[in-house]
Amino acid sequence: MIKNMVKNKFETLQTIEINELIEYDSSLTIAKSLRKNFSLDQLGIAYEPKSYALHFIKSESLWKNFQEKCQTYDVSEVLVIVDKKLESVAANHPRISTCLVSTNVELSMAKISHLLYKKKFSSFNWLLDGRTAANTIIHPTALVSPLAFIGENVVIHENVVVHPGAHISAFCEIECLS
Repeated sequence: MIKNMVKNKFETLQTIEINELIEYDSSLTIAKSLRKNFSLDQLGIAYEPKSYALHFIKSESLWKNFQEKCQTYDVSEVLVIVDKKLESVAANHPRISTCLVSTNVELSMAKISHLLYKKKFSSFNWLLDGRTAANTIIHPTALVSPLAFIGENVVIHENVVVHPGAHISAFCEIECLS
């Protein structure tokens, strides 16, 4: 039950305009764009492509893996940022709705990740105790000291013990290993 609550709580679509990405990272150019804005749920990895995810693909081997996995998984509405050498193959892929090209994929990944992080988390108060805000999930068997700081949107699973003075930042999830 906690897993379902966590999934619903953290996976929220963020709408981002393609032009906003290009303004934020001037090394990007459009190779294919079927839409002006894009709804993103998360950053994806080439080994497990997902719908509504942004994927950064630098090498031909990652591209081949991504292409194979797209056929296996039911993905649509994919946004990719690829290296310049992959521009033509990526732009012609039927499952990719938007393809941006970068001259430096690693730098683009850093810049765009920062932008998406700011968009998704800027509204949260990182100093507010989540218990006060009533937006944490703490299993009834967990023992949490009132002298511990529990950030917003934290999930604490069963049998976890949180001692006085502990600081658990926002959006953390803690499970007991034993």
